[in-house]
Amino acid sequence: KQLSKPLQMLLGAAAAEGSISRRRERTPLMVSASLSDAQRDIVQSTAVQAVTRVIGPPGTGKSYTAAAIASHAFATGERVLIVSKHVEALDAVGEKLSVEFGMRDVVVEAGRSTSRTALRRRLKRAMNKVGLKRVDTADQRLVSAELKSHLAEIAKLVRAFAKTREAAQRGAASLATAERKWYYRAALRLAILRDRLREDLNETTTAVLRQEKTYHRIVKEHHSVLYVRRLMALLNRRYPDLQRFADAIASKRGLQREELFAQVDLDVLLDALPVWTCTTADLAKVLPMQRESFDLVIVDEASQLDMASALPAVQRGKRLAVVGDPFQLRHVTFVGAATQERLAAKHGVAEAGEQVLDYRNTSFLDLAERRVQVGGTVYMLDEHFRSQPEIIAFSNREFYGNGLKVMTRGVKGTAQAALVFKHVEGKLDKKGVNVPEITAVLSILEEAIRIQRRRSRQHLRSLGVVSRAYADPMKRATGPGIRQRRSRPWPCCH
Repeated sequence: KQLSKPLQMLLGAAAAEGSISRRRERTPLMVSASLSDAQRDIVQSTAVQAVTRVIGPPGTGKSYTAAAIASHAFATGERVLIVSKHVEALDAVGEKLSVEFGMRDVVVEAGRSTSRTALRRRLKRAMNKVGLKRVDTADQRLVSAELKSHLAEIAKLVRAFAKTREAAQRGAASLATAERKWYYRAALRLAILRDRLREDLNETTTAVLRQEKTYHRIVKEHHSVLYVRRLMALLNRRYPDLQRFADAIASKRGLQREELFAQVDLDVLLDALPVWTCTTADLAKVLPMQRESFDLVIVDEASQLDMASALPAVQRGKRLAVVGDPFQLRHVTFVGAATQERLAAKHGVAEAGEQVLDYRNTSFLDLAERRVQVGGTVYMLDEHFRSQPEIIAFSNREFYGNGLKVMTRGVKGTAQAALVFKHVEGKLDKKGVNVPEITAVLSILEEAIRIQRRRSRQHLRSLGVVSRAYADPMKRATGPGIRQRRSRPWPCCH
């Protein structure tokens, strides 16, 4: 009972049961951006299931999906914690929340030391009510009424679209079964019907998109109103809690920080600041360990995270969303096999025959896969939006069984070959360096620089050079000429 529900499931102390709340299954999606069918199912699952696993191959929108999950949870009055091992993953989710979902002011970024400094400044501005627009209950009721109205209108249009599409399908079936002597007459009538249905479908589609755009705008307004109301309530009623929390995250001593955390009513604080992003390493520095203090915890890039680092975050959540790719590299550990065996024996893990809790070889995503085997809680993002078909083809074939739908196929402006092989004749010198190969790469760099110099700023492209063994010789060989020409505004890295 001292563990959160998701943590009990992951440690084998509780069965992988179904949904937590049937009532929330009927809650309409409250997001301000378009979602695929898979993403909609994922958001709905995370609202009711104790643990949801999201499998996301490269370029399928894992960060976007995590942001959508957080956006919906916040809009329905919940608290969300998003964690990852790497701050870059959190930056990607944070950018989606800010740009796509209109939650720039809502998200508390606490993933690095500079973020904690920014958080202290933000709290100071909030305590002085700097930049806070006054809102009241009437504002929130008005926005909620608009949301319900537009949801009803969208549902009506979708039903009309489905009805028109069914009519078109019936017409096509009639043409296929028409008797030969009536064929031309039937074809003429159906051609007229087809044109009419095409117009109806186009009009209905346009109307749906227009309503969705308006709905997304109102959801963003709802986010803003909800955030300001929560924060103003905290400032008006529990100002000392906010001040103590600001003092706690400013403290550099762990014991003093824990003492200050103990004086803070965390529930009140999270009601006002409900969406957080933080690395697993920094979590204890910004938030006290309190069981199920968040409604939902999202673990991003879970395949690169070890179990021990993830469990404290899981303890803080009532529900859990695990996002990752089982075919990515696992976490890197320097704990030796002998050390792990000794620790397992000391704590009784080896005696229990527990192979699941293998720290060295089991990522947090692996743990979730082995412990939570309810089929309805596992979803795969199968639409790839990043690479050209030639680049993703190998991974799609070898790792994902050609299950990825490559959405970049046929995209305009991609006539240039995405994958080119250039064979270079050369031999390794005494230092183990293939000089002709480096020269060939530099020649490609020079040509790319010349092309860049003719482009306008908005059409500049970045370039990366990846080498298994020649990174240092490449740096030395570039010389001041290329270094100067590859400097700003054209980013380049080795």
